[in-house]
Amino acid sequence: MAKTPPSKKKHILLRILIFLIVFYLCMIIIVKVYPTVDNTVQIGFGGVLLALGLPTLAAIFVPSLFRRIKQKNAPLDVQLPSQNKFADAKKYSTHFQPAPVVEPVIGPTVFEDDIDQAAHVIFDLGFVSVSGIQRRLKWSYSRAARAIDELEALGAVGPFNGSAPRALLMTREGYLTKRRKKPSTDPTSPEKVDVDKIISDEEEWRRQQYSDPVQYELDRIDGMDGSTFEHWCADLLRNNEYRDVSVTQASNDQGVDIIATKDGVMYAIQCKCYSSDLGNKPVQEVHTGRYIYHCHVGVVMTNRFFTDGAKEAAKATGVLLWDRNNLITMIKNASRV
Repeated sequence: MAKTPPSKKKHILLRILIFLIVFYLCMIIIVKVYPTVDNTVQIGFGGVLLALGLPTLAAIFVPSLFRRIKQKNAPLDVQLPSQNKFADAKKYSTHFQPAPVVEPVIGPTVFEDDIDQAAHVIFDLGFVSVSGIQRRLKWSYSRAARAIDELEALGAVGPFNGSAPRALLMTREGYLTKRRKKPSTDPTSPEKVDVDKIISDEEEWRRQQYSDPVQYELDRIDGMDGSTFEHWCADLLRNNEYRDVSVTQASNDQGVDIIATKDGVMYAIQCKCYSSDLGNKPVQEVHTGRYIYHCHVGVVMTNRFFTDGAKEAAKATGVLLWDRNNLITMIKNASRV
């Protein structure tokens, strides 16, 4: 029988030595890592050692497996995962309950303002358009679409009809009538407030704070706007026995604010509530306007006074100038009526 050459023996011994060194290093790594791995992995590793014919190592690293081998028919220490996923889900559902999902309450009470805003947009547009509501109100698509669905439930718009736009089934007036709330029957609800009486009482109280009622009226008219002053002058003329007193239209009045008659004479009156004295422009305007309205006399009536230029123009045109002093006289006369 041929002998193995010494060189070949050295190669075999070298391979065995390398194998033992590698195996030794692996064992060191396993010893370090082993305690941290899952129990199932430990059992699997022990099975590999048994398959390799190394029961001693299996007993060292996996003592629980070694005990089961010694005690036949002993139950497993580790419970492996069930193959029935539904059973596992049912088992762990009692431990891990998902947070309940709260659905938003959708209805006209929650989105009442949205519905009214969307309705006014589609009435302005003249057709139903979700994108139009989005652009006009800066809303998201879902918010605009939800408002349209609520309008459909109210009968204001028709149902979804594919690519065709929804039909607009109501006018703005009809929608407002339907949306108008019924008067409350609650006995604790407040009674109707008489706003006019409150304002009248307030004015009367302020008038009583003045020792001079004329000065009260002067202070009041100094804070009026043009339109309010015109109607105040009309009331003052009526209380001074002028008849057929009427206020002309607000625009294109041709320089005449009030038409009034007294003792058969028709007056064309321009009213100016200023914070400074008036020049000749109002005189020229009412002088022209009295001919347009076929009146006999033109008048400029103001809470202030007139400049010298205005007086010269009035003298040349025959226009009457009623300044603050004239108003005082007329206020006193009206208080006597």
